Amino acid sequence: MTDWLPLLTQDKGSYTGLGHLINVGRNVEKLIPAGKRKELSRGEIFLLLSAVFLHDIGKIGDEAGAKKGRMKVRCEERPPRCMREERFQKFSPPCVKPYRDHHRRGKEFIEAAGLELGLPDEMSARYCGLLVWCHGLVAPPRESEVSGCKWMKEEKHCALYRNTSVEPLGTVRIPLLAGLLRIADETENHWTRALRDRWLEQYKDIDKGGFRRRVEDVEFCHDGRYIVMHLQTMAEEDKDRFARVAQDVRNVLKKWGPELRPLGIEFEDVLYEIEGKLLKLERTEEKQKGTKKITETTKETCRPMKKVLCEDDGARVEALGNALMQLSATTMGYREFPWASVGGKVGRPLTDRDKWLVRRMADWMPEAIGVDDSNGLVIISADKDHRKKIEKELLGKRA
Repeated sequence: MTDWLPLLTQDKGSYTGLGHLINVGRNVEKLIPAGKRKELSRGEIFLLLSAVFLHDIGKIGDEAGAKKGRMKVRCEERPPRCMREERFQKFSPPCVKPYRDHHRRGKEFIEAAGLELGLPDEMSARYCGLLVWCHGLVAPPRESEVSGCKWMKEEKHCALYRNTSVEPLGTVRIPLLAGLLRIADETENHWTRALRDRWLEQYKDIDKGGFRRRVEDVEFCHDGRYIVMHLQTMAEEDKDRFARVAQDVRNVLKKWGPELRPLGIEFEDVLYEIEGKLLKLERTEEKQKGTKKITETTKETCRPMKKVLCEDDGARVEALGNALMQLSATTMGYREFPWASVGGKVGRPLTDRDKWLVRRMADWMPEAIGVDDSNGLVIISADKDHRKKIEKELLGKRA
């Protein structure tokens, strides 16, 4: 608090210091379901939280004053051109953004001054540095995946990336811990990280329209297996920016998500929530013939709810929606039904994912559907107009 932490200053309108570190720690806590936290050893928890606290220490120094976030990387530290050529892409090397190497600098700081930074011994510093290094990689540094890349092959840390046991920490699953840190950091886009208006006015050369100011929360829905970013509003000019954010998170989930399997954690996609409705933003690239110009467009999937979700969940929404309408139509205006009745109409016992989807349907159309969790009831409107809206806005059927 009095040594290195104050040196982490704002970056393009966002905090990079204590506020960001606290939020990453909260994301880690939300990433791990309450019932799974006991499966982490005390050594794993200590190592993970140490890496959360120290993961951005490499931003101190030369990088801190770089303009617009473009970091000057020394030639010998820059990934070679071959890593960006199509003929080498089959190796899927865990390359890094060529203008940012704070993960490497952080690893070096921690290995050199681990005891000074508060770590108990050199072995803890070595593995903490490994986790910090991993948080800047596109993909996990498994030796089998980097065998064709000369630059990554020289990294001795690839051999350390494994499940192991370290005295006095005990058993530590490095891939699991690295995946938790990588995803928690990538999804840290909360409003509390953005500078307030009063302080933004004091900076003349930064992006004052930072998108993080609009993100009320990032929710990790384990029942639904979605990451949901909650927004109060989304202006038209912000859609492209939010689409890029969602795509970045999807890319990280694709590469790092499998590392969370030991805890049974899985996320399938990234969605936005605005006024109770789910929104999916995707970026597409259209290459024009005869030119090198690439046109990037934002594809918006907003309605109906069935088409926003993945194919399996879309089918579930349709089955659940039809079951709710059948119950409403055949019970002479009775409005409250236990979960078992809904499952009876669907034809199978409801899973936690089914119940999560019904709750999302209730958020989407609170005037037509409600959920009373305290009594285990689903409330369905008998109004004919509401039934038509359910068919149109949730199920995608013609009214």
